[in-house]
Amino acid sequence: MEIPMTEDDAVDYSMQGQEMSLTKLLIIDAIFYHLQSVSAYCTMGCMSPVSQSVANTLKRALLVWASILYFGNPVTNSGIVGIMMVVSGVFLYNHVRRIYQS
Repeated sequence: MEIPMTEDDAVDYSMQGQEMSLTKLLIIDAIFYHLQSVSAYCTMGCMSPVSQSVANTLKRALLVWASILYFGNPVTNSGIVGIMMVVSGVFLYNHVRRIYQS
């Protein structure tokens, strides 16, 4: 079943003068992806693979919290426990690493 629509009922989904072509958006995305890859390789040169993995895990947990704060999504108890486990694991890893480095 189709609903007839007149020009008066049409909704304008454009960005109101802020339109960017798909090609421009893909180029911007490719540049940022390349910069992220280069920064990841530089970071890997400065730290061990385990430290890199721990830092990546912490980054993901912080991104989850940032998205929760920005978008206002509800947080379940298991989500809170999971993020607390990630953060406490990172702190515990750093503490043990400092002890055994000495």
